[in-house]
Amino acid sequence: VNRKNRQPMQMLRWIENLIPTVCASFKVEAYKTVSKNSKWHVGRCSVTFYGIKNNSQLAGYAFKIAAERISVMTAAYDPLSSELFVLSGHFTDRGTKASITKRGRLSYALGIVHGINLHVEETQKQDEAKRKQKLNKARNAASKREAYESDGDVSSDEASKCDFAPLELMNDSKDALSRNGDEDSAIVRLKRLEKVECAVLALVKHHENISKDVLKNKNIKVKKGKKRNALELNHNDFGKGVEDAREIDLHQRAISDKPD
Repeated sequence: VNRKNRQPMQMLRWIENLIPTVCASFKVEAYKTVSKNSKWHVGRCSVTFYGIKNNSQLAGYAFKIAAERISVMTAAYDPLSSELFVLSGHFTDRGTKASITKRGRLSYALGIVHGINLHVEETQKQDEAKRKQKLNKARNAASKREAYESDGDVSSDEASKCDFAPLELMNDSKDALSRNGDEDSAIVRLKRLEKVECAVLALVKHHENISKDVLKNKNIKVKKGKKRNALELNHNDFGKGVEDAREIDLHQRAISDKPD
């Protein structure tokens, strides 16, 4: 419970938005908990990632580093100094400046998280497209081999009608052997890529089953959280956050922390 307004304890909105982005990036699930202290009317919010152990550990590390980095970037961001804000001439009293700064920084932080999410989605789409492209190429190569085999070899009667010299026939035979070798490897490649595709689909199901087993074994019941009210954002600050999100890579061991 918040000691000032006695409202139930909640995470910062941008942190809540960061959780599903990290889950999608590392193929895990997560739940948040709030531990309350009735004496002091305070609480502690925490996030738990679960699923495949290694993925969950990486997700927790990436979440911690990203949240710390976003906090630093948000604290250093000054909405009042932005060119668009200065030109608008919204300077009035201190209370107005304080509220504008608060909303601007929140908009900026939410923009960063949104930018990270866009990068994760785009990366996953590109990986899937590359995988399908390789599979389609392998299928085309294999289908050409099957078409070549269905035509069959030239019969002896047809060969006797050819006007090729013996040397030319030998060269053609070598070329045919070379083509057969390439075509055999094409089928091997197709089978390998088809196995990879099946493994990817099976792995997705495997992740889901492991996540369910973790909750069941730990006897943890996850409740659906309440939907928070819509928030009016400052689009300029939000857009700046999306732009600055490129400084954060969830899969980078040492997320860039360049001094301003």
